[in-house]
Amino acid sequence: MTVNIDNIYGIHHKMLDKKILLAYKGDFNHGIVNALLTNAKSQMEGLGLELATRKKLYNIMVECLENINRYAGEGAFETRLLKNFPLFLLGMSESGYYITVGNLIKEQDKEDLKIQLDDVNKLNRDELKEKYRGAILKAEVTEGSGAGLGIIDMAIKSDNRLEYTFNDVKDDISFFILEIKV
Repeated sequence: MTVNIDNIYGIHHKMLDKKILLAYKGDFNHGIVNALLTNAKSQMEGLGLELATRKKLYNIMVECLENINRYAGEGAFETRLLKNFPLFLLGMSESGYYITVGNLIKEQDKEDLKIQLDDVNKLNRDELKEKYRGAILKAEVTEGSGAGLGIIDMAIKSDNRLEYTFNDVKDDISFFILEIKV
């Protein structure tokens, strides 16, 4: 099968129009995560972003990419699905920058994640910081579980609501998309 050049031009035009600085879709592993972070860092430096903004974006990207890598682990979903769904975007908007990530989630985990996100979105910055401190003090953070600290931390760093959606893929699997604006 050959690629239609007009389609490629359309995709390129859409990326320019949406001011997408970096995009990746496919299999995630530590090597790819490191490459994306290195590339994003280079892109941000090239744009001349303030150090504070670069740090916020970078820290949010680390959290997002680690979550994709952790939750899109082998054995959790069919290999075919894993290779087609994980997504990472870094882009610019009129009001700043955005990071959009997407990965598969099991139906059984969807409601807990929705509750965590809705809870965080209700809080102001001071309340988020207090929730973060409380979570650190009372939670036993084990490998593979951050007691929701990453979500709280991203909300604090972005100082914006965490926008999200779930799209049904098949029976008990959804595609979770999260957008964080900075």
